[in-house]
Amino acid sequence: MLFRLFRFCALGRQLFSPGSRRRSTRGYRKKIIALRQEPREARTTMGHSFTNINLHVIFSTKDRQPYLQKPIRGRVFQYLAGIVRGVGCESIALDGHVDHVHLVFRLHPSMNVAALVRNLKSHSTDWIRETVPGLSSFSWQEGYAAYSVSQSQLEAVVKYVRNQEEHHRFVTFQEEYDRFMQKHSECTETVSDDSRGS
Repeated sequence: MLFRLFRFCALGRQLFSPGSRRRSTRGYRKKIIALRQEPREARTTMGHSFTNINLHVIFSTKDRQPYLQKPIRGRVFQYLAGIVRGVGCESIALDGHVDHVHLVFRLHPSMNVAALVRNLKSHSTDWIRETVPGLSSFSWQEGYAAYSVSQSQLEAVVKYVRNQEEHHRFVTFQEEYDRFMQKHSECTETVSDDSRGS
């Protein structure tokens, strides 16, 4: 039975086509039998795609204006988290201070970072201008910083992001940002950015 099936596969058709020279099939039979006896999971090499791309993204308000005061900060952060989820990414942590935002999320494989940040800024800018009294001229600063986060460091980064209020009692956003840039300076690439919030 197995040998008959073999005759209909591509290799079998090549061996047994009219006019072709008959070759010994003993070696091929052994390979086919061995393959059939091999566990199915061992034969499945890459049946689907898998990604685990954790990112830490930081951006600030235009001219570092302290727009994100406590009464509205939570609402803005919830709105940003909704945008992240809306494009298929997983929001892991989101916090910040009066003049900037930290987001930690798992990137969807079909989404790129620049497109996501552009969506975050443009949609949240429109929402803030329309719904928050006194912020009709709100804008985000041009540019952003994005860092990959290994799974082993994810918990520490999330803890850092969720502790922003306490952290910024002692450190300004500019000092914090400068430290990030120095820490990642060897592998940092600066690119032009269209992710404006205005």
